[in-house]
Amino acid sequence: MKRKLIVYPNCSKGGVTTVIRNRAAAEPNKQYVAVFHNDRGGRFAFDDLPNVQVRIIPPEKIESYLKGLISSYYFDEISILHLPRLANALIGVGRGKLTVEFHTSALGWIMSELEQLNVDEISEFVVPSPQMYQLLQESVEPRIVEKLVVRPNQLNNQIFASSGPADRLSAILGDGNKVPLVWIGRLEWLKGDVDFLRVAALLPENYVAVMMISLENDAAKIERLLNEVNALGLQDRFYFLMDLPQTEVAAILRAVRDAGGWFISTSYIESFGYAVFEALSTGLRVAGYRPKVPVWDHLSPEDGAFFGELGDIEELAKVVRLNSS
Repeated sequence: MKRKLIVYPNCSKGGVTTVIRNRAAAEPNKQYVAVFHNDRGGRFAFDDLPNVQVRIIPPEKIESYLKGLISSYYFDEISILHLPRLANALIGVGRGKLTVEFHTSALGWIMSELEQLNVDEISEFVVPSPQMYQLLQESVEPRIVEKLVVRPNQLNNQIFASSGPADRLSAILGDGNKVPLVWIGRLEWLKGDVDFLRVAALLPENYVAVMMISLENDAAKIERLLNEVNALGLQDRFYFLMDLPQTEVAAILRAVRDAGGWFISTSYIESFGYAVFEALSTGLRVAGYRPKVPVWDHLSPEDGAFFGELGDIEELAKVVRLNSS
């Protein structure tokens, strides 16, 4: 059985956990070992996958731990995500292929990582979409382009399907007159969390805002969010849900679909855009910004996807209002 080692800072229920889960589910005959610095609520997200082992190792111990692990067991691939110094430390350790993956479209962040990496010793640089490949192809040295590989992220179409439980919002929706808007992500400006609230505030009062956020241990971010809710007068039509497993996320997306609602994407940067594709997979229509990297340019209203200019809150609210039935 082939072995793959993946290393990433935070074990949450967010994007990278989804990437690993879906790869492992698609390759049941391969053994995955996922190593993280911090448990952000995702330690048990892999319990249903017998071919995934999860390890949480503190930052100060992870280098020695990995060197010992790689020296003791053969891994066909060692994949490091957003830990450039650690990638350098593992050069020459073990016999497997050492790859670095980029799961952000923030070019400045990627360039900073590349400056820290001993790029000649890395076997491959992996990106999740052709659009990300093109962005880097135009921005980095030829010796890096030669090693660029697209490894598309995979959707779990068994979980994010049009059929399945869809009864998760009855307490919020009440008599059925409310139209839910749902948002998924981290509380960061690049994800447009406040933009989402401002879109909701521009719509009639029967539109309710539902945010599904990653586990958050920074009280200041929650306080900032709630202050914005109060400032916009959304207290009576705002709800947030935290740290949900994929099955619950999918059920909520279907409930929003059945209530005639929308998935709203206000992200400014995307390397793939999992949440948009997951929403569409359940049959939920999407309204969002066109991010800087055009990962959704092939989608159209015929697919249930409606996009407006980046950062134009009023246009996004208009898209929702004009296309709501």
